[in-house]
Amino acid sequence: MNDQRGADDRQSLCTAITTHLAAMSGKGRRATTHRWAWHGISMTHYQVMLQLEELERLPMSRLAESLDVSLPSMTGIVDRMETHGLVERLRDAEDRRVVLVRLTDAGRERLTQMAAMRRDWIERVLTHLDDTQLARLHAALEDVDRAFAAAAAAGELGEINPTERSTPQEAPAS
Repeated sequence: MNDQRGADDRQSLCTAITTHLAAMSGKGRRATTHRWAWHGISMTHYQVMLQLEELERLPMSRLAESLDVSLPSMTGIVDRMETHGLVERLRDAEDRRVVLVRLTDAGRERLTQMAAMRRDWIERVLTHLDDTQLARLHAALEDVDRAFAAAAAAGELGEINPTERSTPQEAPAS
């Protein structure tokens, strides 16, 4: 009976934590995306930029698939981003039918600015915690980071293995 009660308590705590994290993430997303909108960046643009920062360049088809949008929609998104100088299109040197997308230097700079805005928002929130609360939060986040690493090592997160990613050779788009 005590084992079941302990499992129920643990599940209740996990549910409460998940609910809190989702709510805080939503608040942060709304606050930062509102600020980004003033700079002409949508959440979709941000997601594209994050992927391109991590993987350097991707075929349009993989970008569309990863964002769960159609290829024509992705083309429009990339068109707008290209107009703002955030990304550029390239042709795959091995298969010229494949259109690759990569961040420009201006896109990387904009991503850096966006990260600074997000950090600023978080720091504003953290100023309302005292030193003891900050230390407890820091220790808890380190625990969560270790749990992420353990779950990833156990293959429980379903992430793409970075060694399986292809990096096509590029040629200027014509």
